[in-house]
Amino acid sequence: MMIHDLNKATAADMDLDLIERKLWNIRRFQGHPDALMVRAHTHLVRALAVRGNASGPVIEWCFYHDDHEALIGDINGTVVWKIDGETPVLSDLSAHIDHIICEARGINYPTQGDRREVHFYDKLAESLETRFGLGWPPYKNHPEWPAWLDDDRARTLFMSYATLENPHL
Repeated sequence: MMIHDLNKATAADMDLDLIERKLWNIRRFQGHPDALMVRAHTHLVRALAVRGNASGPVIEWCFYHDDHEALIGDINGTVVWKIDGETPVLSDLSAHIDHIICEARGINYPTQGDRREVHFYDKLAESLETRFGLGWPPYKNHPEWPAWLDDDRARTLFMSYATLENPHL
């Protein structure tokens, strides 16, 4: 997949197999050696949404919400916020890539409400990952854990996804 201008990329340019392989090889938190691979993270996000009784579209998008990272990498949220500034350049590019990947996958692009709900589960997964995988203190922007997710369940759930094997090796 050699796309010279991501702003002009179309669904026909998407190599879904390559995207999948890349997501199993990109570590989160700018490649931190103890971080989850992006695809293992999306499995965790989806599992949290299932346990949280989310709707079907939310559960589906939980799995695909980071697919654009196969093309642009895992960019630190603070960096995105700084670059976007007054013009949401990276956010717009991510949304464009998300749209064309959805089209290539034959799935609907999520509604704003679904994206907000996925963001909750994404931050919840990030909270588990930073605490149990990286040993970091909680971020201020992490949500409160729901009542169904006590420390023991959270640790067990995280560990079940931290040990996922890359099926492409």
